[in-house]
Amino acid sequence: MRAGRPRSRTGFTRTAFTGIVRHRFKNPPSRGTDLANSLQARKRARQAERHRVRNASHRSKVRTHVKKVLHAIEAGDHAAASAAFQAAVPVIDSMAGKGILHKNKAARQKSRLARKLNALAAAATSG
Repeated sequence: MRAGRPRSRTGFTRTAFTGIVRHRFKNPPSRGTDLANSLQARKRARQAERHRVRNASHRSKVRTHVKKVLHAIEAGDHAAASAAFQAAVPVIDSMAGKGILHKNKAARQKSRLARKLNALAAAATSG
């Protein structure tokens, strides 16, 4: 048995290996623009970045509308939940049409929200 620092399976000492990892991820590259070699690839990287940011914004918008419906349902306010649902459906459909949400996911979200809204209405009329 050799005295000294313990070695990991990779052969690096633990401090040396973490130093390598730290150095590798200290300054991560920007998203793909510096990796492109041709003008066309650079342009596509710029477009992809713009689309990524826009799509993230749209996905956030859908999530916000869905959360508004869910919060209104949890509060037991049928009128507010119904109004929030009516506002959320066109947003969900629009994002499904743009390809930001898959059409089946959009249908599933609308169906689940409608089911919860109907259950709230049934509970309000029976109770």
